[in-house]
Amino acid sequence: MKLRTLAIPIRCVDYSNTSQIVSMFSREEGLLEGIAKGAHRPKNSFQGPFDLAVVYDVSYLKRGTPGLSILAEAEVVDGWRGIRTCWMRHILASQLVEFLRGVSLPADRTPKLFDLAARTLTHFSGASLDSLPWYMLHFEIRALHLLGFLGGVDSCAVCGLPWPGGRRSAYYNSLAGGLVCRGCNHEADTPPGGAITLPGSGVRLLKDLSEMPAPPESNGVEKKNLRQVHTCLVHSFTTVLERPLKMLRYQASWL
Repeated sequence: MKLRTLAIPIRCVDYSNTSQIVSMFSREEGLLEGIAKGAHRPKNSFQGPFDLAVVYDVSYLKRGTPGLSILAEAEVVDGWRGIRTCWMRHILASQLVEFLRGVSLPADRTPKLFDLAARTLTHFSGASLDSLPWYMLHFEIRALHLLGFLGGVDSCAVCGLPWPGGRRSAYYNSLAGGLVCRGCNHEADTPPGGAITLPGSGVRLLKDLSEMPAPPESNGVEKKNLRQVHTCLVHSFTTVLERPLKMLRYQASWL
């Protein structure tokens, strides 16, 4: 039976002289892996070879047994051309694709995460350069929240003690599952480098963005706060994926 879905390629590997094996993060199927026969031929059903960070409307034949699906045809919905015109936009898009590659699983349907990724790539393609770190931060926080890995952001993840608010700082411990109070921080397992101290403004930023499906205006948030919250998220990514994201080595170019 032929099925159809929107999908973003997250890995493309050439197969023979004319075909590709493509891993895609799809809206309806989660991780979709298939073979695009003849993708490199002058005349094909895919509008040319598949490329990363492009959203396609894909038709495919799903096998009843484990293995690669057969990609029948594909049409480009949005190529996000602006991503390919600027180093900073390219780096951020590559980091987003690497994250999707790490968390995508077959039959793990997360349409909200797909919509978030597509919306963020649209911002990367056309928004002003100054606003790009803000959109990246929103994606990082919201993605972890949708996947259930962000943990509590308004109370201690260990004992449940509410965060008092205001300027009161808190500890962020990715292994404990989020914010932890001072007492629990001494008892909980800590990630390499220890728990991160997050100021009150950073805690509020983390909480607010985790609850917002669409990225709001930055409202002049200081880069210091962006960097502090991003550092917490790097720890979370490393814990979830059990390895650091390779593209983080370039983060100094955008944050």
